Amino acid sequence: MTKLIFLIFFIIQKCFSIEIYNETIEQKLDHFNDNDERVFQQDYFYTLDPNSNIVFLYLSGEKVLNKSDGILSGQIPTSIPSSYFNLIHRFYGDTLPLMPASEYIKYLNVSQSLADIKNFIEKMNEEFNLQNSNWIIAGSFYSGTLAALARHQYPLLIKGAVTVSAPLKASLYIDFMDTVIEKMKEIDENKTVQIQNAIETYYNFTTTFEGQYYLSNLLEDDYFIRNDTECYPAFYDPTKFFVAAVESGKIVEFFEKWNDESFETFIELILTIGERDDKANGKIIYRVYQEKVYPFFWLAN
Repeated sequence: MTKLIFLIFFIIQKCFSIEIYNETIEQKLDHFNDNDERVFQQDYFYTLDPNSNIVFLYLSGEKVLNKSDGILSGQIPTSIPSSYFNLIHRFYGDTLPLMPASEYIKYLNVSQSLADIKNFIEKMNEEFNLQNSNWIIAGSFYSGTLAALARHQYPLLIKGAVTVSAPLKASLYIDFMDTVIEKMKEIDENKTVQIQNAIETYYNFTTTFEGQYYLSNLLEDDYFIRNDTECYPAFYDPTKFFVAAVESGKIVEFFEKWNDESFETFIELILTIGERDDKANGKIIYRVYQEKVYPFFWLAN
């Protein structure tokens, strides 16, 4: 298998006449502390096309990838004349800070990684005279999230981002919920607005560790999803309750019993009415709560 991979890389480089070089760039250990002068060397691969003003930057993310990665995956189109860089994530690859891991591990986070990307592009612009080039950043999974965040945070440096399977905070069932909300407003418009505010509050709680802990105390054990393969919390979706409540007519019972704007009462009624109906239909609904969440997931907030 290893020989096959190297053969593929060899063929790619020969077919497209790509000469890929390996260098390192000096990065600050802590970009946000001017008094901290500690640095480390960050690996990168590159190939230059002096006749193109397009530069593709592929982020290797949490894995140490080969120098042709990004080209091989199809995220970097070989049909477009361009320069190509592959930046290895901080603290991955052959170069590490000259200190115990316990000292530098706290600098292994998204904020520092985004600052690495910014500094890298600025240094490459200066070294290879790429100031007038259009940088396109690419990545998949975690590195795809980094690419999207970098494009959002540094729009003057990065013209575009290509992300594949990137974990982002997304809204689901937008159009469908509009229909549900309209049905609820026909019954009680004021309480429907209160419910919308409570749902927004609910999802705001899911974006912080403190909020997650608070929700874990409000939600009962019957609403817990055990998913050891996920690295982020996927809390019970309250919108699903209201979809079912509108369909079954239980929304009337909810309106009658919710006589205040208390968020605790809001959750209690969802659990009481929802759990009773689910058990009556032979269903088991679970919630998800995990204390250990990768910090990059909520950085954008």
